[in-house]
Amino acid sequence: MTTGGRGRRVATSRLAGGAARLGLIVAVTALAGPLAGLAVIVARAAQLAIRRAADQRYEAELRGAAEDVLAALSTELDAGAAPDEALRTALYSVGDLPTRPGRRRRGAGHGHGQAGVTGQAAGGLDLARLRELLPGAEDPARLLARCEAPALRQLATAYRVCRLAGVRLAPVATMLADAARADAARADELASALAGPRSSGRLVAGLPLLGLALGALVGSSPVEVLLTGSAGRACLTTGVLLDLAGLRWLRRIADGVQARVPPVCAGPLPAGRRWGGSTSREYRRRLLADLPLALDLVAACLRSGATTQHALEVVGVATGGAAGSQLKAAGRAMRRGVPVDEACDRLLAAGGAPRPDAARAGTGRAGAARAVGRRGGDRRAAGRREGLRHDSSRHESGGPGRGPTRHSRRSWRADPHRTGRGSNRRRETRVVTATAAAIGRTESSGAKLAATLTRIGDRARQEAHAAAIAAARRAGVLAVAPLGLCFLPAFLLLGVVPVVIGSAPDLGPAFGPTTPPTHQG
Repeated sequence: MTTGGRGRRVATSRLAGGAARLGLIVAVTALAGPLAGLAVIVARAAQLAIRRAADQRYEAELRGAAEDVLAALSTELDAGAAPDEALRTALYSVGDLPTRPGRRRRGAGHGHGQAGVTGQAAGGLDLARLRELLPGAEDPARLLARCEAPALRQLATAYRVCRLAGVRLAPVATMLADAARADAARADELASALAGPRSSGRLVAGLPLLGLALGALVGSSPVEVLLTGSAGRACLTTGVLLDLAGLRWLRRIADGVQARVPPVCAGPLPAGRRWGGSTSREYRRRLLADLPLALDLVAACLRSGATTQHALEVVGVATGGAAGSQLKAAGRAMRRGVPVDEACDRLLAAGGAPRPDAARAGTGRAGAARAVGRRGGDRRAAGRREGLRHDSSRHESGGPGRGPTRHSRRSWRADPHRTGRGSNRRRETRVVTATAAAIGRTESSGAKLAATLTRIGDRARQEAHAAAIAAARRAGVLAVAPLGLCFLPAFLLLGVVPVVIGSAPDLGPAFGPTTPPTHQG
């Protein structure tokens, strides 16, 4: 079964599971009342929260274990051990290998899955299963490519490159160990940046319990009010649902921040899925995720004496996926004698970089506009294509002294270079632009390429992490919305209104009915 078929089957299974849970809630509510249905919803939310926390702990342990394996592998290779034997020794040297909690071991009959936000492969092998299968494996790279740890999937790519190009694995393993250590530090920093909004949400969500405790201390019996009267039950149901909605909202904000982090190892493109061409957003995301490691491996091949064309082809074949196909195509085009700027055209287009002819005409967007203008296009169209509004703004405003028209204001808002998304796009495309420029300088002047590619890869990782940290800091501001729209009304409904209703008989007729006097016979 193809990966696309497995994806459709998983989606169908999730839809069926959601429908079954909804049917259970409706059935329990109809048979046992709304409080029982609410209890089912709360229990399901608690179960999901516990599972999510366990998965996060597992991912952190997996990163640490993979880092230890790579460090031990580097040490064994430096001591002169063979790569396969060094890998087995490194896996056995690590103590307790983490296993995914509450899940059966996966790995039989599964290949590459689609990398998720955290970079894990669907249907991959955990480290314990990898250690069991490795002694009888003919090709360790195949097992490593199916591992859940992204750092070890990168090691599988390095294995293939070293075999195809004759590169020593020891320095590459050292480089991967350093990269895994840096990735783990970045993940911890991002988790710390997101811990503030998450902790604040949990704290505010628990404030109604404090209100109920204080109400019980003053003798208003708020719990009895919530469980007995119709008004209390309505407050209980609405308040609990608002609390759960606020927690879900905060989780969506945090997931949105983590979605901005590129996967450590995207891997091959899943078969049977429509990607919308090599210029689609997902294709570009996968290319930019795998490109830093590919550049490091190209640099390793160059340091071992390989030519630029051969290094690009070998790394492209070993990497696979979006980055591998583009690098392989560029290397083969250069081998056929195609100029470097034309050989890198596909790589630039797939990475979302500006048109090569516009970039050659000059630096930046102004040079792109001049290139299009020299080809006969009018300057206004060139400015709109490249994000410039210098000439068109005067025309659209109706002449000097007039304000901008509706069309000019719409053009300003639609300009990707004046928005945050446009800034991220320029940051991402700078990697492929710098790569093509470095290859071109090497072919024209003989400049050393290995150090330049390593520097480009390091800068790409740092800029992606800086963008994720900035998004995490903005998440603290976005968390004000669920605070005011969900948690505050929930606190009033669960912690204030029951106390007022429970105290109304003692406060007078304005807050509730008073106890009628008794007449003695």
